[in-house]
Amino acid sequence: MNTAKNECDCIFCKEELPIELPKTLITEIFNNNVVIFAGAGISTENKNVLNYSFYEDIASKCDSEEKNLSFPELMEIYTQKPNGRIKLLSDFKDRIQYIRSFPELYRIATRFHCELATLPHIDTIITTNSEHLTSKILS
Repeated sequence: MNTAKNECDCIFCKEELPIELPKTLITEIFNNNVVIFAGAGISTENKNVLNYSFYEDIASKCDSEEKNLSFPELMEIYTQKPNGRIKLLSDFKDRIQYIRSFPELYRIATRFHCELATLPHIDTIITTNSEHLTSKILS
């Protein structure tokens, strides 16, 4: 049990790490000079949401014997299958809809985004997350 900061070792509390921001970064935040870049690992690809990633899901559907492909390489192989591009978008949409269908999974997937929304001096966030956009396009 982690007794240094609290008495809980749950998946959420164990990720709450003490951080100390450099004073120069704090100054830049207050001057609205900071942009957040948040990748996919903070939402649906977080292993606390589902125990398998989108990459792993697609890799299991590919016939490729090559291992250690980059994400773009794997997606390219998958889209070369008959109707592969449509299947890829459908698989992605299904993953997002599955997460949204369970309020607890959705809460976990959006937890970091909700925290980011509380930062008053950050007005630009760049993300690779496209769940909302993709679900609008495909619905």
